[in-house]
Amino acid sequence: MLKLNNNSCLTIVTQLFCLAIAWVATGISIVNAQSNQNILPPEKAFEYEVTVSNRVLIVDWTIQPGYYLYRNKLKFSTLSPGVKLGTPDLPTGESHSDKFFGASEIYRDTVTARVPIIIEDESVSSLLLFVDWQGCADIGFCYPPTTWESQVSLVGAQTLNDRGQNLLTLLGQTPSHAEGQQQFLRAKEAFQPSIEIVDPYHLRVSWYIADGYYLYRDKFEFEAVDKAFQIGQPQIPAGKKKFDEYFGDTEALFHEVSIDLPIVRATPDAQNVQLLVRYQGCAENGICYPPTEHGFSIRLPQALSSDQPNIPLISTETVVTASAPVSEQDRLAMVIRDSNIFWMALVFIGIGILLAFTPCVLPMVPILSSLIVGQGDRLTTRRAFVLSSVYVLAMALTYTIAGVVTAMLGQNLQAAFQHPVALIGFALIFVVLALAMFDVFTIQMPRFVQRRAQQISDQQQSGNLGGVAMMGVLSALIVGPCIAAPLVAALIVIAQMGDAIRGGAALFALSIGMGIPLIIFGTSAGKWMPKAGPWMNTIKAIFGFLMLGIAVWMLSRLMSTQAALLTWAALMVGLAVYAMRRFHPQWFRILVGIAALGYASVLSYGAFIGAVSPLHPLSPAAPSIEFSSIKSLSELQSRLDSARRKNKPVMMDFYADWCVACKEFEHYTFTDTSVIESLSDFMLLQADVTANDKVDRELQDHFDIFGPPTILFFDRLGREQPQYRVVGFMKAEPFNDHVTSFAGSLQ
Repeated sequence: MLKLNNNSCLTIVTQLFCLAIAWVATGISIVNAQSNQNILPPEKAFEYEVTVSNRVLIVDWTIQPGYYLYRNKLKFSTLSPGVKLGTPDLPTGESHSDKFFGASEIYRDTVTARVPIIIEDESVSSLLLFVDWQGCADIGFCYPPTTWESQVSLVGAQTLNDRGQNLLTLLGQTPSHAEGQQQFLRAKEAFQPSIEIVDPYHLRVSWYIADGYYLYRDKFEFEAVDKAFQIGQPQIPAGKKKFDEYFGDTEALFHEVSIDLPIVRATPDAQNVQLLVRYQGCAENGICYPPTEHGFSIRLPQALSSDQPNIPLISTETVVTASAPVSEQDRLAMVIRDSNIFWMALVFIGIGILLAFTPCVLPMVPILSSLIVGQGDRLTTRRAFVLSSVYVLAMALTYTIAGVVTAMLGQNLQAAFQHPVALIGFALIFVVLALAMFDVFTIQMPRFVQRRAQQISDQQQSGNLGGVAMMGVLSALIVGPCIAAPLVAALIVIAQMGDAIRGGAALFALSIGMGIPLIIFGTSAGKWMPKAGPWMNTIKAIFGFLMLGIAVWMLSRLMSTQAALLTWAALMVGLAVYAMRRFHPQWFRILVGIAALGYASVLSYGAFIGAVSPLHPLSPAAPSIEFSSIKSLSELQSRLDSARRKNKPVMMDFYADWCVACKEFEHYTFTDTSVIESLSDFMLLQADVTANDKVDRELQDHFDIFGPPTILFFDRLGREQPQYRVVGFMKAEPFNDHVTSFAGSLQ
């Protein structure tokens, strides 16, 4: 229960609360007043273009930054006689919640809607399209529901698609010759390839062939893109003898075909490789497709060198070890798998100690400090050591269990705890703990529980260790869910090699390493912490404000940068007022009050000029990389196809609002001029997985990604190069070197 100590404390807290609210409201009103002058007219904020292909209306929207469309408000209709519209195909939108429509899906940047056309009268040459839509601006302005009209030409809509027309032209026919005939499938629809790993040394490539189509038996080609393996003689089944008007007597394959590929590997290690297949086929009714190319990304499993069969190779080149760079996470995975387990544990403890000084772990320092300060007169060096150790062990065990479950089940438990409800709830816990530090109330259990706890305490001499352990559990799940290369290495060993013992041991060693500096800090705090008197009250108040700072830091993941800066400013105003009235001695009171008030003013000015970091409030947002947003695998494939046509490599960033390292990339790496210049020739994509919904998980599972930040690189053919993956934060200079190395490999 909560027990109020005195009215004066409540009066002070009430004054601080009202002053903080007024400070935030004033800042937000200034920012909004500035922004309201820049509302775009709807035709500028939301531009769309309508084209027709193969009896489908393709509506491409371009949405200006800072604006969004509601998915459920997009509707398409026509009153033109002889034409009907089918059900629109709308991609999955971004999850969004606002004060106008509650929880909904929205689109930003670009979106394409596909609407089937049902032509009942072939003489119809156009239709009048009505487009219903509604959208908003991020600053809080919403446009009313609007209907726009477009006159759309249907000339060519009932004939072959553009690709089919081009093929007919190449074969000496014209589109008019094809009128009244069947609609020909695209090559990827007529011939659908797939791949299967039969065993570590054999692959099987299969094609599903649509009825009325066939593949040429002698047109198959297979290429190992990586030097990590070579291909043996393909086992192609016999085909059906056929006279072809283009190639004469030949063998054709119908319905379905499977080709076994023996391979020779440079190393038995599990690794990602790429296979390129080429093939050509025709439709029996008269058109032939140009040679088609398809790439596969394969994860070869761990193998035994003794099992390597004696396979004749397609070429006589000697098999060599892959010269491509090995990613950091793969190198560490080999350390986990192949090293002595004690040596591996020492390596990961050392890595953990280094990670302890990153933004993912540093917020645990004030949490542990507040637990130690809360002991008051009972605090001793031994007690501080015990509390610190319990906190770290609870954090380490939770980190390990969550990692093993994540890898084995494919569900990121830590990402689930980044839901806004969880973040707000945990932030409220810190607010309550902070108020207790201010002696606004004391947190007491019922008397019978206190008596029992006192008996246990007298026997164990260890205090309330359960509460400390629970705080360690929550810290592991909510405060520091950062993805880094060592963590991914352990998850790879668990998920792909099935070794939960070694992977779990690596995770535990890593988290113990992260906790060692915390134990040292906590124990030393027990040594120098004042035991009683005015200084003790001042120290408790300082840690109370640190707890409030943790709450603000957590909630800033859910705010705009301007709102976050203003909230930090409000906290500094509260610190200044409290310090001037409560801190001891007087010189310290004045020093803290002036410094906090000055910092609050700087933060407020930073919010006004567009700064993005409370650590650099006088630096406005620097030019940064502009990403195109994607949500699903289908959107990614469409962008990769576009990049391949433009002969551009692709960089894809997995991002989340709750990811601390993602924010570091955003503020420190992607704003670097050399990085921006190095990526100028790239197509830049970003998958925002903040929601961690089904579509987000499918996209991450497709690439065996455990969470953000993870950055993928694709070559000009749209094939991912896994050896260039970046996991965890990387500073601008090494990241620029990494991008330059990847670009050089494309030459």
